[in-house]
Amino acid sequence: MPGVAESLALYFAVMLGTMAIALPIEPATLIVAKVATPWVVAAVATSAAVALAVGDYALVRRAFRTRLLEQVRGRPIFARAERWAKVAPFLTTAAFAGLPIPFLVVRVLVPVSGYPLPRYVLAVAIGRFARFYVVAAFGTAWARYLPTNLLVGVMVGTVVVAATSALAHRWRGARRGGEAPAASVEPIVVAEPEP
Repeated sequence: MPGVAESLALYFAVMLGTMAIALPIEPATLIVAKVATPWVVAAVATSAAVALAVGDYALVRRAFRTRLLEQVRGRPIFARAERWAKVAPFLTTAAFAGLPIPFLVVRVLVPVSGYPLPRYVLAVAIGRFARFYVVAAFGTAWARYLPTNLLVGVMVGTVVVAATSALAHRWRGARRGGEAPAASVEPIVVAEPEP
């Protein structure tokens, strides 16, 4: 069994991957709560969430500059959702980050709406810290009754189900006549200097 430092380093990496592709965070959090206090677990997971929030912010803002996603952004339903995200962006971000509801919507809408990065990151940190602390506190009290093999099995099973679902979706798209159109980015043209 790895030591506390190694477990926390692995947990940080797992949280980056888990949150990036929107998988459940609970199994890994319950596992690491067996070896670390809830405060430490929440701090490590929150640091991963903050790193991911900074990356998300930049990636989403850049992605919505592509022609395909500009068309999506121009649709009425997206425009309404974007206006809704501007009503209370800090509270919305913190609530979605802290509650067990899909955070992906906020990960897209808040950066696209132009909300400042420092406030977005602070809201993510507050919401995620609270959520991770609650799960870790539960894990500290009850994780000894949950076998580690069961929790690892749940993590692996979740990844397998997500991968199978993604592959099936891709396969169905290919059978219907092709993949979804790729995002097109305008090429940068560098003019040759005149002789």
